[in-house]
Amino acid sequence: MNVKPERIIKAVCDEFGITREQIGLSTRARSTTTPRAIACMLMNAHSENVSTEKTAECFEGLQAHSVYACIRTARDWWAYDSYLKKKIENIQRVLSSEAYAIESK
Repeated sequence: MNVKPERIIKAVCDEFGITREQIGLSTRARSTTTPRAIACMLMNAHSENVSTEKTAECFEGLQAHSVYACIRTARDWWAYDSYLKKKIENIQRVLSSEAYAIESK
């Protein structure tokens, strides 16, 4: 599955009930860092030819080396946090749905 980064960000924002502007803020508030980390992980998994630098550009103030930390953290949540695992699976379901697949081409 190849999904455009903005589609992933939109799906994550919808799942967490935040805006595109909120997820992009350079803040350490958990309400934005958690969705941002999950978005980075999903961009890494589902967007072909999107580098960590390109991923970082999607979020204000995020450095490319921080993207790796976000991906690692989100993978840990997926493995050990049942609440966030369910959120991630919901987002992946949306991303694989026909509507997103058509829009992402």
